[in-house]
Amino acid sequence: MGTGWTTPSTVDSAAGQAKLPRRADGILGGRSALNRRKEYTVSVEPEDFKSAFADHPAGVCIITADSGDGPFGLTASSVASVSLDPPSLLFSVTKARGAAGHVLDAPRFAVNMLHAGHSELAVQFAMPGGERFSARQNWTYMDDGVPVLDDAHSVFVCSHYGRLPVGESTVVVGEVEDIVRRPQGIPMVYHQRRFHDLGKLL
Repeated sequence: MGTGWTTPSTVDSAAGQAKLPRRADGILGGRSALNRRKEYTVSVEPEDFKSAFADHPAGVCIITADSGDGPFGLTASSVASVSLDPPSLLFSVTKARGAAGHVLDAPRFAVNMLHAGHSELAVQFAMPGGERFSARQNWTYMDDGVPVLDDAHSVFVCSHYGRLPVGESTVVVGEVEDIVRRPQGIPMVYHQRRFHDLGKLL
């Protein structure tokens, strides 16, 4: 009760009383939802989980911030839109230290969406000790120090809306304060642990 879930009922027109629905027949075989849930509960192997998501293409971004100790950034393929009101997006980081810790500590951050010409840049921001924020990488800086990639095809400037720790990761929700769009190049995707261009229209 009070969970927000509703259960349909059938009405006996003669008695004018509600009756509980009969158990489902056919493909469910009349089994209860509880029993079905137990039957289909299986253990998940970490490698199977990672391999299944490796089969799923995702866009590639570099998330940047300045927590007061200079610019920091990391490559992410977990970015997704959340809401139009307020305009918001989310991503996850696996460790709350290093660049991820600085993104979490900074009041604002930028999500720089990459195109196919940024494959080397994505690699540098994904590896420990990679080249970051060099002059040849075309970064500019906002008044509060947030780095913005000059030739990203879109940039979302965000403030922190909320976060949720899940296992060893933290899900970050950002409220979008500004968007810069420079549609150019072919978007880059991450698939089977490699970077690809988007490919032809189907």
